[in-house]
Amino acid sequence: MVCTLGCSALGLMGGRQRNADLLNYHLYNGYAFLEGRLDQDLAPAGPYTYLNPLLDAVHYLGYRHVKPIVFVALLAALQGLNVVLVWAIARRVLGAHRPWLAALATLLAATGQNAVSLLGTPFGDNTVSIPALGALLLLMGANRPGYRRVFLAAVAGSAAVGLKLTMAAPHLGLGALVAWMAWRQRRPGLLVAFGLGSAVGWGLMNGWWALQLWRRFGNPFFPVLNGFFRSPFSVTGWLADPRWPPREILDWLRPPLDAALGVSHRLQEVGFRDPRFLLAFLAFVPLGLRSLHRTPTAGGVADSPWPSARDLGIFWLTAYGAWLAVFHYYRYATVLELLAPVLALALLAEAWPRRIAAVAPALALVVLLTTSVSRWAPDRGWRPEWFHPRLPAAASEPGQLVLLLDATTSFAVPFFPRETTFVDLAYRAGHGPAMRQAIAERLLLHEGPLRALQRQPAHGETLGDYGLAVVDGTCAAVRLGPTGGPLQLCRLCRTPPPP
Repeated sequence: MVCTLGCSALGLMGGRQRNADLLNYHLYNGYAFLEGRLDQDLAPAGPYTYLNPLLDAVHYLGYRHVKPIVFVALLAALQGLNVVLVWAIARRVLGAHRPWLAALATLLAATGQNAVSLLGTPFGDNTVSIPALGALLLLMGANRPGYRRVFLAAVAGSAAVGLKLTMAAPHLGLGALVAWMAWRQRRPGLLVAFGLGSAVGWGLMNGWWALQLWRRFGNPFFPVLNGFFRSPFSVTGWLADPRWPPREILDWLRPPLDAALGVSHRLQEVGFRDPRFLLAFLAFVPLGLRSLHRTPTAGGVADSPWPSARDLGIFWLTAYGAWLAVFHYYRYATVLELLAPVLALALLAEAWPRRIAAVAPALALVVLLTTSVSRWAPDRGWRPEWFHPRLPAAASEPGQLVLLLDATTSFAVPFFPRETTFVDLAYRAGHGPAMRQAIAERLLLHEGPLRALQRQPAHGETLGDYGLAVVDGTCAAVRLGPTGGPLQLCRLCRTPPPP
Protein backbone atom coordinates (compact mmCIF):
# COMPACT_ATOMS: atom_id res chain seq x y z
CA MET A 1 0.00 0.00 0.00
CA VAL A 2 2.80 2.44 0.88
CA CYS A 3 4.57 1.72 -2.43
CA THR A 4 1.46 2.20 -4.56
CA LEU A 5 0.46 5.40 -2.75
CA GLY A 6 4.00 6.76 -3.04
CA CYS A 7 4.09 5.99 -6.77
CA SER A 8 0.68 7.62 -7.17
CA ALA A 9 2.02 10.78 -5.53
CA LEU A 10 5.12 10.74 -7.76
CA GLY A 11 2.90 10.33 -10.80
CA LEU A 12 0.85 13.37 -9.81
CA MET A 13 4.03 15.39 -9.32
CA GLY A 14 4.87 14.69 -12.95
CA GLY A 15 1.69 16.40 -14.13
CA ARG A 16 -0.41 15.62 -17.18
CA GLN A 17 1.21 14.11 -20.24
CA ARG A 18 1.32 15.59 -23.72
CA ASN A 19 4.04 13.39 -25.20
CA ALA A 20 4.27 12.69 -28.91
CA ASP A 21 3.30 9.02 -28.61
CA LEU A 22 0.00 9.97 -26.99
CA LEU A 23 -0.79 12.36 -29.83
CA ASN A 24 0.55 9.99 -32.45
CA TYR A 25 -1.17 6.68 -31.72
CA HIS A 26 -2.02 5.86 -28.09
CA LEU A 27 -5.29 7.82 -28.09
CA TYR A 28 -6.33 6.85 -31.60
CA ASN A 29 -5.54 3.14 -31.24
CA GLY A 30 -7.71 2.80 -28.15
CA TYR A 31 -10.56 4.67 -29.80
CA ALA A 32 -10.29 2.69 -33.04
CA PHE A 33 -10.35 -0.62 -31.19
CA LEU A 34 -13.41 0.26 -29.13
CA GLU A 35 -15.24 1.67 -32.16
CA GLY A 36 -14.21 -1.07 -34.61
CA ARG A 37 -12.45 1.21 -37.13
CA LEU A 38 -9.83 -1.24 -38.41
CA ASP A 39 -11.38 -1.30 -41.89
CA GLN A 40 -12.90 2.18 -41.88
CA ASP A 41 -9.61 4.11 -41.66
CA LEU A 42 -6.31 3.57 -43.43
CA ALA A 43 -3.37 3.79 -41.00
CA PRO A 44 -4.15 7.22 -39.42
CA ALA A 45 -1.30 6.72 -36.96
CA GLY A 46 1.07 5.37 -39.59
CA PRO A 47 2.66 1.98 -38.88
CA TYR A 48 1.81 2.30 -35.18
CA THR A 49 -1.90 2.01 -36.03
CA TYR A 50 -1.60 -1.76 -36.00
CA LEU A 51 0.06 -2.36 -32.64
CA ASN A 52 -1.92 -4.36 -30.08
CA PRO A 53 -4.62 -1.91 -28.88
CA LEU A 54 -5.64 -3.47 -25.55
CA LEU A 55 -3.58 -1.18 -23.30
CA ASP A 56 -4.49 1.86 -25.35
CA ALA A 57 -8.18 1.03 -25.05
CA VAL A 58 -7.86 1.31 -21.27
CA HIS A 59 -5.92 4.56 -21.61
CA TYR A 60 -8.50 5.99 -24.02
CA LEU A 61 -11.36 5.30 -21.60
CA GLY A 62 -9.40 7.04 -18.86
CA TYR A 63 -8.61 10.05 -21.02
CA ARG A 64 -12.17 10.52 -22.21
CA HIS A 65 -14.20 9.67 -19.10
CA VAL A 66 -12.00 10.28 -16.03
CA LYS A 67 -10.59 13.56 -14.75
CA PRO A 68 -6.85 13.82 -15.48
CA ILE A 69 -5.76 14.09 -11.86
CA VAL A 70 -7.77 10.99 -10.93
CA PHE A 71 -6.68 8.91 -13.90
CA VAL A 72 -2.98 9.70 -13.46
CA ALA A 73 -3.22 8.85 -9.75
CA LEU A 74 -4.90 5.50 -10.48
CA LEU A 75 -2.55 4.59 -13.31
CA ALA A 76 0.56 5.48 -11.29
CA ALA A 77 -0.75 3.46 -8.34
CA LEU A 78 -1.16 0.43 -10.60
CA GLN A 79 2.34 0.91 -11.98
CA GLY A 80 3.59 1.07 -8.41
CA LEU A 81 3.08 -2.70 -8.21
CA ASN A 82 6.45 -2.96 -9.92
CA VAL A 83 8.10 -1.81 -6.70
CA VAL A 84 6.20 -4.44 -4.69
CA LEU A 85 7.32 -7.19 -7.06
CA VAL A 86 10.93 -5.98 -6.99
CA TRP A 87 10.81 -6.08 -3.18
CA ALA A 88 9.55 -9.69 -3.26
CA ILE A 89 12.25 -10.73 -5.75
CA ALA A 90 14.92 -8.97 -3.70
CA ARG A 91 13.81 -10.83 -0.56
CA ARG A 92 14.18 -14.14 -2.39
CA VAL A 93 17.56 -13.40 -3.96
CA LEU A 94 19.17 -11.53 -1.06
CA GLY A 95 17.74 -13.79 1.60
CA ALA A 96 15.05 -13.14 4.19
CA HIS A 97 17.74 -12.62 6.85
CA ARG A 98 18.81 -9.40 5.09
CA PRO A 99 15.59 -7.39 4.84
CA TRP A 100 17.49 -4.10 5.05
CA LEU A 101 19.52 -5.01 1.96
CA ALA A 102 16.36 -5.93 0.04
CA ALA A 103 14.79 -2.63 1.12
CA LEU A 104 17.86 -0.72 -0.08
CA ALA A 105 17.76 -2.48 -3.46
CA THR A 106 14.04 -1.70 -3.76
CA LEU A 107 14.65 1.97 -2.97
CA LEU A 108 17.23 2.17 -5.73
CA ALA A 109 14.88 0.38 -8.12
CA ALA A 110 12.05 2.81 -7.38
CA THR A 111 14.13 5.93 -8.04
CA GLY A 112 15.57 5.24 -11.49
CA GLN A 113 14.82 7.16 -14.68
CA ASN A 114 12.20 4.76 -16.02
CA ALA A 115 10.75 3.96 -12.61
CA VAL A 116 9.94 7.64 -11.93
CA SER A 117 9.46 9.25 -15.34
CA LEU A 118 6.98 6.67 -16.63
CA LEU A 119 4.58 6.87 -13.67
CA GLY A 120 1.12 7.93 -14.82
CA THR A 121 2.08 7.86 -18.52
CA PRO A 122 0.42 5.86 -21.33
CA PHE A 123 3.64 4.41 -22.74
CA GLY A 124 2.87 1.05 -21.15
CA ASP A 125 6.48 0.00 -20.50
CA ASN A 126 5.99 0.09 -16.73
CA THR A 127 2.56 -1.53 -17.03
CA VAL A 128 3.53 -4.61 -19.04
CA SER A 129 6.55 -4.93 -16.76
CA ILE A 130 4.16 -6.05 -13.99
CA PRO A 131 3.37 -9.49 -15.49
CA ALA A 132 7.02 -9.85 -16.57
CA LEU A 133 8.26 -9.30 -13.01
CA GLY A 134 5.46 -11.51 -11.73
CA ALA A 135 6.70 -14.28 -14.01
CA LEU A 136 10.22 -13.96 -12.61
CA LEU A 137 8.87 -14.03 -9.07
CA LEU A 138 6.94 -17.21 -9.84
CA LEU A 139 10.17 -18.91 -10.88
CA MET A 140 12.14 -17.62 -7.91
CA GLY A 141 9.36 -18.03 -5.36
CA ALA A 142 9.95 -21.75 -4.80
CA ASN A 143 13.07 -23.72 -3.90
CA ARG A 144 12.44 -26.15 -6.76
CA PRO A 145 9.92 -24.73 -9.27
CA GLY A 146 7.74 -27.44 -10.77
CA TYR A 147 6.07 -27.75 -14.15
CA ARG A 148 2.96 -25.86 -13.09
CA ARG A 149 4.92 -22.90 -11.78
CA VAL A 150 7.08 -22.76 -14.91
CA PHE A 151 3.96 -22.95 -17.09
CA LEU A 152 2.26 -20.09 -15.23
CA ALA A 153 5.42 -17.99 -15.34
CA ALA A 154 5.60 -18.51 -19.10
CA VAL A 155 1.94 -17.51 -19.46
CA ALA A 156 2.52 -14.27 -17.53
CA GLY A 157 5.75 -13.41 -19.33
CA SER A 158 4.40 -14.08 -22.82
CA ALA A 159 1.19 -12.19 -22.02
CA ALA A 160 3.42 -9.15 -21.49
CA VAL A 161 4.99 -9.80 -24.91
CA GLY A 162 1.54 -10.03 -26.44
CA LEU A 163 0.60 -6.64 -25.01
CA LYS A 164 3.86 -5.00 -26.09
CA LEU A 165 6.48 -6.69 -28.26
CA THR A 166 9.34 -4.88 -26.51
CA MET A 167 8.83 -7.29 -23.61
CA ALA A 168 10.35 -10.04 -25.75
CA ALA A 169 13.75 -9.26 -24.21
CA PRO A 170 12.71 -10.08 -20.60
CA HIS A 171 10.85 -13.15 -21.86
CA LEU A 172 14.01 -14.43 -23.51
CA GLY A 173 15.67 -13.91 -20.12
CA LEU A 174 12.98 -16.10 -18.56
CA GLY A 175 13.62 -18.74 -21.19
CA ALA A 176 17.34 -18.74 -20.43
CA LEU A 177 16.60 -19.07 -16.72
CA VAL A 178 14.25 -22.01 -17.30
CA ALA A 179 16.87 -23.67 -19.53
CA TRP A 180 19.41 -23.26 -16.73
CA MET A 181 16.95 -24.79 -14.25
CA ALA A 182 16.20 -27.68 -16.59
CA TRP A 183 19.89 -28.42 -16.99
CA ARG A 184 20.86 -28.20 -13.31
CA GLN A 185 17.82 -30.27 -12.23
CA ARG A 186 18.02 -32.72 -15.16
CA ARG A 187 14.37 -32.00 -16.04
CA PRO A 188 14.03 -31.18 -19.76
CA GLY A 189 10.26 -31.20 -19.33
CA LEU A 190 10.54 -27.71 -17.84
CA LEU A 191 11.39 -26.40 -21.29
CA VAL A 192 8.26 -28.02 -22.70
CA ALA A 193 6.15 -26.43 -19.96
CA PHE A 194 7.73 -23.07 -20.70
CA GLY A 195 7.07 -23.38 -24.42
CA LEU A 196 3.43 -24.34 -23.90
CA GLY A 197 2.88 -21.53 -21.41
CA SER A 198 4.47 -19.03 -23.77
CA ALA A 199 2.11 -20.05 -26.57
CA VAL A 200 -0.92 -19.79 -24.28
CA GLY A 201 -0.02 -16.37 -22.84
CA TRP A 202 0.79 -14.82 -26.19
CA GLY A 203 -2.32 -16.33 -27.78
CA LEU A 204 -4.59 -14.91 -25.08
CA MET A 205 -3.21 -11.37 -25.33
CA ASN A 206 -2.29 -11.11 -29.00
CA GLY A 207 -3.44 -14.16 -30.95
CA TRP A 208 -6.82 -12.69 -31.85
CA TRP A 209 -5.18 -9.46 -33.05
CA ALA A 210 -2.48 -11.33 -34.99
CA LEU A 211 -5.22 -13.25 -36.81
CA GLN A 212 -6.87 -10.03 -37.95
CA LEU A 213 -3.56 -8.62 -39.18
CA TRP A 214 -2.77 -11.86 -41.00
CA ARG A 215 -6.09 -11.80 -42.82
CA ARG A 216 -5.70 -8.19 -43.92
CA PHE A 217 -1.97 -7.79 -44.50
CA GLY A 218 -0.43 -11.26 -44.64
CA ASN A 219 1.71 -10.48 -41.59
CA PRO A 220 0.47 -11.39 -38.08
CA PHE A 221 2.86 -8.83 -36.56
CA PHE A 222 2.25 -6.11 -39.18
CA PRO A 223 4.22 -3.97 -39.76
CA VAL A 224 6.83 -5.48 -37.40
CA LEU A 225 8.97 -8.32 -38.80
CA ASN A 226 7.97 -7.38 -42.33
CA GLY A 227 11.47 -8.24 -43.44
CA PHE A 228 10.37 -11.86 -42.95
CA PHE A 229 6.68 -11.79 -43.94
CA ARG A 230 7.16 -9.25 -46.76
CA SER A 231 3.66 -7.82 -46.76
CA PRO A 232 3.14 -5.54 -49.79
CA PHE A 233 1.37 -3.04 -47.53
CA SER A 234 4.64 -1.84 -45.96
CA VAL A 235 8.22 -1.24 -47.07
CA THR A 236 9.63 -1.43 -43.54
CA GLY A 237 11.84 -4.35 -42.65
CA TRP A 238 11.73 -4.95 -38.90
CA LEU A 239 10.33 -1.55 -37.77
CA ALA A 240 13.36 -0.77 -35.65
CA ASP A 241 13.77 2.96 -35.12
CA PRO A 242 16.91 3.83 -37.12
CA ARG A 243 17.98 6.39 -34.51
CA TRP A 244 18.80 3.86 -31.79
CA PRO A 245 20.04 0.41 -32.92
CA PRO A 246 23.81 -0.17 -32.59
CA ARG A 247 25.84 0.66 -35.72
CA GLU A 248 29.41 0.06 -34.54
CA ILE A 249 31.22 -1.98 -31.92
CA LEU A 250 31.24 0.84 -29.37
CA ASP A 251 27.45 1.06 -29.55
CA TRP A 252 27.32 -2.44 -28.09
CA LEU A 253 29.61 -1.56 -25.19
CA ARG A 254 28.81 1.95 -24.04
CA PRO A 255 25.07 2.12 -23.05
CA PRO A 256 25.80 1.54 -19.32
CA LEU A 257 28.52 4.19 -19.36
CA ASP A 258 26.42 6.58 -21.47
CA ALA A 259 23.53 6.27 -19.03
CA ALA A 260 25.80 6.80 -16.02
CA LEU A 261 27.45 9.89 -17.52
CA GLY A 262 24.22 11.41 -18.81
CA VAL A 263 25.16 11.01 -22.49
CA SER A 264 21.61 9.89 -23.14
CA HIS A 265 21.04 11.22 -26.67
CA ARG A 266 22.17 7.82 -27.98
CA LEU A 267 19.54 6.04 -25.86
CA GLN A 268 16.34 8.10 -26.02
CA GLU A 269 14.94 11.59 -26.66
CA VAL A 270 14.57 12.67 -23.02
CA GLY A 271 17.82 13.39 -21.21
CA PHE A 272 18.71 11.60 -17.97
CA ARG A 273 21.60 10.26 -15.91
CA ASP A 274 21.32 6.83 -14.31
CA PRO A 275 24.24 4.64 -13.09
CA ARG A 276 22.21 1.49 -12.32
CA PHE A 277 23.25 -0.47 -15.43
CA LEU A 278 26.90 0.37 -14.84
CA LEU A 279 26.63 -0.67 -11.20
CA ALA A 280 25.17 -4.05 -12.21
CA PHE A 281 28.03 -4.77 -14.62
CA LEU A 282 30.73 -3.62 -12.21
CA ALA A 283 29.28 -5.90 -9.52
CA PHE A 284 30.20 -8.94 -11.61
CA VAL A 285 33.91 -8.13 -11.25
CA PRO A 286 34.48 -8.97 -7.56
CA LEU A 287 32.35 -12.12 -7.85
CA GLY A 288 34.38 -13.23 -10.86
CA LEU A 289 37.65 -12.63 -9.05
CA ARG A 290 36.38 -14.54 -6.01
CA SER A 291 35.32 -17.46 -8.21
CA LEU A 292 38.82 -17.75 -9.63
CA HIS A 293 40.22 -18.45 -6.16
CA ARG A 294 37.38 -20.65 -4.93
CA THR A 295 37.79 -24.42 -4.73
CA PRO A 296 34.96 -26.23 -6.55
CA THR A 297 32.59 -28.13 -4.26
CA ALA A 298 31.71 -31.76 -4.73
CA GLY A 299 28.00 -31.11 -5.17
CA GLY A 300 28.38 -28.65 -8.06
CA VAL A 301 25.62 -26.40 -9.31
CA ALA A 302 22.90 -28.96 -8.63
CA ASP A 303 23.28 -28.41 -4.88
CA SER A 304 23.66 -24.61 -4.95
CA PRO A 305 20.87 -22.56 -3.35
CA TRP A 306 17.97 -21.33 -5.44
CA PRO A 307 17.58 -18.57 -6.32
CA SER A 308 21.05 -17.05 -6.18
CA ALA A 309 22.66 -13.93 -7.56
CA ARG A 310 23.99 -15.96 -10.47
CA ASP A 311 20.52 -17.19 -11.36
CA LEU A 312 19.24 -13.62 -11.49
CA GLY A 313 22.36 -12.73 -13.48
CA ILE A 314 21.48 -15.32 -16.15
CA PHE A 315 18.06 -13.75 -16.57
CA TRP A 316 19.35 -10.18 -16.55
CA LEU A 317 22.29 -10.65 -18.92
CA THR A 318 20.19 -12.59 -21.44
CA ALA A 319 17.45 -9.95 -21.37
CA TYR A 320 20.06 -7.19 -21.64
CA GLY A 321 21.69 -8.81 -24.65
CA ALA A 322 18.33 -9.17 -26.41
CA TRP A 323 17.38 -5.57 -25.59
CA LEU A 324 20.74 -4.30 -26.83
CA ALA A 325 20.59 -6.20 -30.10
CA VAL A 326 16.96 -5.54 -31.02
CA PHE A 327 15.83 -2.32 -29.32
CA HIS A 328 18.71 -0.28 -27.83
CA TYR A 329 16.16 2.24 -26.53
CA TYR A 330 16.31 2.99 -22.82
CA ARG A 331 12.59 3.22 -22.09
CA TYR A 332 12.19 -0.37 -23.33
CA ALA A 333 14.66 -1.52 -20.66
CA THR A 334 12.33 -0.79 -17.74
CA VAL A 335 12.48 -4.34 -16.35
CA LEU A 336 16.28 -4.33 -16.57
CA GLU A 337 16.53 -1.00 -14.77
CA LEU A 338 14.20 -2.14 -11.97
CA LEU A 339 16.22 -5.30 -11.37
CA ALA A 340 19.71 -3.83 -11.81
CA PRO A 341 20.06 -2.71 -8.13
CA VAL A 342 18.84 -6.09 -6.89
CA LEU A 343 21.36 -7.89 -9.10
CA ALA A 344 24.21 -5.56 -8.13
CA LEU A 345 23.69 -5.87 -4.37
CA ALA A 346 23.15 -9.64 -4.63
CA LEU A 347 26.42 -10.07 -6.52
CA LEU A 348 28.30 -7.90 -4.04
CA ALA A 349 26.75 -9.70 -1.08
CA GLU A 350 27.94 -13.03 -2.48
CA ALA A 351 31.43 -11.70 -3.23
CA TRP A 352 31.85 -9.68 -0.01
CA PRO A 353 29.49 -11.21 2.57
CA ARG A 354 31.29 -9.58 5.50
CA ARG A 355 31.74 -6.13 3.96
CA ILE A 356 28.36 -5.71 2.31
CA ALA A 357 26.92 -3.90 5.35
CA ALA A 358 29.42 -1.08 4.83
CA VAL A 359 29.62 -1.15 1.02
CA ALA A 360 25.92 -1.22 0.16
CA PRO A 361 24.84 2.04 1.88
CA ALA A 362 27.79 3.91 0.41
CA LEU A 363 27.02 2.67 -3.11
CA ALA A 364 23.32 3.47 -2.68
CA LEU A 365 24.16 7.03 -1.68
CA VAL A 366 26.41 7.46 -4.74
CA VAL A 367 23.67 6.10 -7.03
CA LEU A 368 21.00 8.37 -5.58
CA LEU A 369 23.21 11.47 -5.76
CA THR A 370 24.26 10.84 -9.36
CA THR A 371 20.78 10.02 -10.71
CA SER A 372 19.02 12.72 -12.70
CA VAL A 373 15.44 12.00 -13.80
CA SER A 374 13.66 13.83 -16.62
CA ARG A 375 9.92 13.70 -17.31
CA TRP A 376 8.29 12.94 -20.64
CA ALA A 377 6.72 16.22 -21.87
CA PRO A 378 4.64 17.07 -18.78
CA ASP A 379 1.88 19.67 -19.04
CA ARG A 380 1.53 22.26 -16.31
CA GLY A 381 -1.62 22.41 -14.24
CA TRP A 382 -4.57 20.08 -13.81
CA ARG A 383 -7.39 21.11 -16.09
CA PRO A 384 -10.70 19.25 -15.74
CA GLU A 385 -10.29 17.55 -19.15
CA TRP A 386 -7.44 16.23 -21.25
CA PHE A 387 -8.65 17.87 -24.44
CA HIS A 388 -10.96 20.79 -25.18
CA PRO A 389 -12.39 20.09 -28.64
CA ARG A 390 -13.48 23.15 -30.57
CA LEU A 391 -13.98 21.98 -34.12
CA PRO A 392 -15.07 24.20 -37.01
CA ALA A 393 -18.47 23.68 -38.58
CA ALA A 394 -16.81 21.99 -41.56
CA ALA A 395 -15.77 19.08 -39.33
CA SER A 396 -19.41 18.04 -38.96
CA GLU A 397 -20.13 17.79 -42.69
CA PRO A 398 -21.42 14.25 -43.36
CA GLY A 399 -19.69 11.76 -45.63
CA GLN A 400 -16.27 13.38 -45.66
CA LEU A 401 -12.83 11.81 -45.92
CA VAL A 402 -9.96 13.50 -44.06
CA LEU A 403 -6.30 13.09 -44.98
CA LEU A 404 -3.77 13.34 -42.13
CA LEU A 405 -0.71 15.14 -43.48
CA ASP A 406 1.42 15.44 -40.34
CA ALA A 407 2.51 13.02 -37.65
CA THR A 408 0.94 13.31 -34.19
CA THR A 409 -2.46 14.35 -35.51
CA SER A 410 -4.43 11.11 -35.17
CA PHE A 411 -5.36 12.09 -31.59
CA ALA A 412 -7.95 14.42 -33.14
CA VAL A 413 -9.88 11.57 -34.81
CA PRO A 414 -12.10 10.71 -31.77
CA PHE A 415 -13.48 14.26 -31.73
CA PHE A 416 -14.82 14.14 -35.29
CA PRO A 417 -18.18 12.56 -36.20
CA ARG A 418 -18.08 8.76 -36.05
CA GLU A 419 -18.78 8.30 -39.79
CA THR A 420 -15.79 10.42 -40.90
CA THR A 421 -13.06 8.39 -42.59
CA PHE A 422 -9.36 9.11 -42.03
CA VAL A 423 -6.41 8.22 -44.25
CA ASP A 424 -2.72 8.71 -43.48
CA LEU A 425 -0.30 10.47 -45.80
CA ALA A 426 2.17 11.60 -43.12
CA TYR A 427 3.96 8.23 -43.14
CA ARG A 428 3.67 7.60 -46.86
CA ALA A 429 7.41 6.86 -47.12
CA GLY A 430 6.68 3.59 -45.29
CA HIS A 431 3.67 2.65 -47.40
CA GLY A 432 4.10 -0.40 -49.57
CA PRO A 433 2.62 -0.65 -53.06
CA ALA A 434 -0.55 -2.33 -51.78
CA MET A 435 -1.12 0.43 -49.21
CA ARG A 436 -0.53 3.16 -51.80
CA GLN A 437 -2.97 1.46 -54.14
CA ALA A 438 -5.55 1.12 -51.36
CA ILE A 439 -5.24 4.85 -50.58
CA ALA A 440 -5.52 5.82 -54.25
CA GLU A 441 -8.60 3.64 -54.69
CA ARG A 442 -10.18 5.02 -51.54
CA LEU A 443 -9.67 8.59 -52.79
CA LEU A 444 -10.84 7.77 -56.30
CA LEU A 445 -14.06 6.09 -55.19
CA HIS A 446 -14.95 8.61 -52.49
CA GLU A 447 -17.85 10.78 -53.60
CA GLY A 448 -18.17 13.03 -50.56
CA PRO A 449 -16.12 16.07 -49.51
CA LEU A 450 -12.35 15.71 -49.13
CA ARG A 451 -10.40 17.55 -46.46
CA ALA A 452 -6.90 17.61 -45.00
CA LEU A 453 -5.93 17.92 -41.34
CA GLN A 454 -2.49 19.47 -41.04
CA ARG A 455 -0.09 21.33 -38.77
CA GLN A 456 2.00 22.87 -41.55
CA PRO A 457 0.39 24.57 -44.55
CA ALA A 458 2.90 23.39 -47.19
CA HIS A 459 1.93 19.91 -48.39
CA GLY A 460 1.39 20.63 -52.08
CA GLU A 461 3.74 17.91 -53.34
CA THR A 462 2.17 15.23 -51.14
CA LEU A 463 -1.36 16.13 -52.20
CA GLY A 464 -0.31 16.57 -55.82
CA ASP A 465 0.83 12.96 -56.00
CA TYR A 466 -2.80 11.97 -55.45
CA GLY A 467 -4.29 14.62 -57.74
CA LEU A 468 -5.45 16.89 -54.93
CA ALA A 469 -4.89 20.48 -53.84
CA VAL A 470 -6.02 22.75 -51.01
CA VAL A 471 -8.78 25.20 -51.90
CA ASP A 472 -7.52 28.68 -51.02
CA GLY A 473 -9.28 30.38 -48.13
CA THR A 474 -10.99 27.24 -46.82
CA CYS A 475 -8.67 26.35 -43.91
CA ALA A 476 -10.29 26.59 -40.48
CA ALA A 477 -8.61 26.24 -37.06
CA VAL A 478 -9.08 23.02 -35.09
CA ARG A 479 -8.51 23.72 -31.40
CA LEU A 480 -8.14 20.85 -28.98
CA GLY A 481 -6.55 22.65 -26.06
CA PRO A 482 -2.85 23.11 -25.26
CA THR A 483 -2.27 19.36 -25.37
CA GLY A 484 -3.04 19.11 -29.04
CA GLY A 485 -1.44 22.18 -30.52
CA PRO A 486 -2.67 24.15 -33.53
CA LEU A 487 -4.27 22.24 -36.40
CA GLN A 488 -5.98 23.27 -39.61
CA LEU A 489 -8.83 21.59 -41.47
CA CYS A 490 -8.69 22.49 -45.17
CA ARG A 491 -11.02 21.64 -48.03
CA LEU A 492 -9.48 19.78 -50.97
CA CYS A 493 -10.31 19.73 -54.63
CA ARG A 494 -9.31 17.35 -57.37
CA THR A 495 -6.80 18.72 -59.85
CA PRO A 496 -6.79 17.86 -63.55
CA PRO A 497 -4.23 15.24 -64.53
CA PRO A 498 -1.05 16.47 -66.20
CA PRO A 499 -1.02 16.41 -70.02
